[in-house]
Amino acid sequence: MPRLFLSAALITGLSACNSGPKAPEVDAAQPAATMLSGKVAGQTSGQIEYRAGERVLASAALDAAGTFSFPLPAETELNPGSLTSLVDGLTCSGLPSSSNVAAKYATLSELSLGGKTYIPAYLAEKGLLNRVVLATPYVYSTADTTLSGTVSCDFFGVVTGPATFNDVKLKKGWNLLYVRMDASLGLSGLSANASVRNHSNTAQSDWTEKESLIQQLKP
Repeated sequence: MPRLFLSAALITGLSACNSGPKAPEVDAAQPAATMLSGKVAGQTSGQIEYRAGERVLASAALDAAGTFSFPLPAETELNPGSLTSLVDGLTCSGLPSSSNVAAKYATLSELSLGGKTYIPAYLAEKGLLNRVVLATPYVYSTADTTLSGTVSCDFFGVVTGPATFNDVKLKKGWNLLYVRMDASLGLSGLSANASVRNHSNTAQSDWTEKESLIQQLKP
C-alpha cells in the first residue's frame, strides 16, 4: 500500500475521534429513570418486549412513527448481580471499579420485536475508514455508586478495543448511559475506543435490529 494512502488512513482514523455527536450535558442531581422512551429504526407497528428468559418484564406497542414507552421494572422483578452483569452479552477482559462494593446491577440492553433482537444503538457516522456508534443502555443499581476504569471488549464479534467508564454516577434505580464507540479501519481490521458516560434519564433511546447494525459496522 502506498505510503501516502497509509498517512491518509491514519489521519482519517484520528480525526474520526473528534467527529460526530458530542456527549450530552447531564444534571448530576437528576433522579433515577422510571420510564423507557424509545424509537425503533425501520418499524411502524408491533409489540416490543423486555424479557428475562421466558418472562416478559415490560412491553409496549409501537406507534406509526416507531416510538414506544413503558415503565421500567421494579427491583423485585429483576435479579441484580455482580459487576459482571454490566458486560452481559459482550466478551470483555477486566471490569470497571465501583465505589460501593455492596451495589448489584441489572442491564436493559436488548428488546425483542417480531422474533428479532434490537439493541439501543445506531451507526451515527460511517466513512471509508471510520465508524461512530452511539449506544444508550439502561443500568439498574441497587445503591448509589460511581463506576470508573477501563475494560477491553469485543463488540459484536466485529471490533475490539478499550471501553472507559468516565466516573459514571449511578443512582439507586435505573440509569441511562451514553456510550460512544469510535472505530477505525487499519491493516489488522477494525479497532475501537469506547467511552461510557451518564445520559439524561429522560432522553429517548434509539433501537436498531442487532444483526443489521453488525452488518453496517463491517468494512
